[in-house]
Amino acid sequence: MSAKADFLVGCGFMPPFNLDKTAAERATLGAILMAITHEIISYGGWENNLAISNDACELFVTLDVGPRILSFSLNGGKNVFKVFEEQLGTTEEDLWQSRGGHRLWIAPESFPGTYYPDNYTVDHQIFPNGAVTVQAPDEMPQGFSKAMDISLDETRAKVRVVHRLTNVVDEEQEVAAWMLSVMAPGGVAIVPQPPLRNHPGMGPGDFLPNRTLTLWPFTVLSDARFYFGPKFLTVSHDEEASATKIGLNSPVSWAAYANDGTLFVKRFHFQEGAHYPDKNSAIEIFANEEILEVETLSPLRKLKPGGVLEAVEEWELFGDVPPFDPTDDVAINAMLRELGVI
Repeated sequence: MSAKADFLVGCGFMPPFNLDKTAAERATLGAILMAITHEIISYGGWENNLAISNDACELFVTLDVGPRILSFSLNGGKNVFKVFEEQLGTTEEDLWQSRGGHRLWIAPESFPGTYYPDNYTVDHQIFPNGAVTVQAPDEMPQGFSKAMDISLDETRAKVRVVHRLTNVVDEEQEVAAWMLSVMAPGGVAIVPQPPLRNHPGMGPGDFLPNRTLTLWPFTVLSDARFYFGPKFLTVSHDEEASATKIGLNSPVSWAAYANDGTLFVKRFHFQEGAHYPDKNSAIEIFANEEILEVETLSPLRKLKPGGVLEAVEEWELFGDVPPFDPTDDVAINAMLRELGVI
């Protein structure tokens, strides 16, 4: 973990094991190496992709462009991410390519800054504890470098992703990390609501708002894809509906996406009182005909030359998800409790 970090969410990236220490530590290292495998494979027309797996799940990280995590699946299951097949297998395009999967962007959104064409080979390093770092070339002229540290659990379908932005120019820059997971179509996003409180109240904060909802110029609140319940907010994907988006500033620390019997859960840290991009949005849900994106953002930070911003997400997959009504809080709550999410 860099001592220069101006912002850190969570505990960060696991450091490599020290091979010169105790026999117990060496035994632990050996067990991890047996549990987690790494293999260079071909995927989507690219020859250099790192498959990281354990007995429960598998991740595909392309090394020919990025940093991008293209696939996350239970063993024997489907990729929970959407990938655009026609955009795979090529490199060094002049324009940014969506490609799908999971990516790190720069916020606030701007053009061309956010849409830097991350179409070039990334460096990668595999650590003794099984963790992996992928590092992209510096993005110029906006002056940032991007990296991801990816740590797969030894036994569970669970992964920690540390997203890192570094200011590589000789002037201070204000920026936020923006983590976008492009989900496969046909599912439903779930965001918890903070507990309701009675009105009128007499305790601290009882008379003040506790969350905000941000709307884009193409957002229509009467859209049938939205459900605003007392305990949960859901957004259902609809292949016949055009683009919509909402942003939330809310004291919650996870979001999820249920699709085809699998639940993808994304956990993160919400920093109370911090200033986030997009009218203070810490969570954003975007959907169009092809995809639904579950997005988180870090607070805005001013980075001095060489300054580093890091933001952590922890992902987990659950299989055998029972059917539920995405417009029924009781049904959503029962499903999440049955899986052990809440």
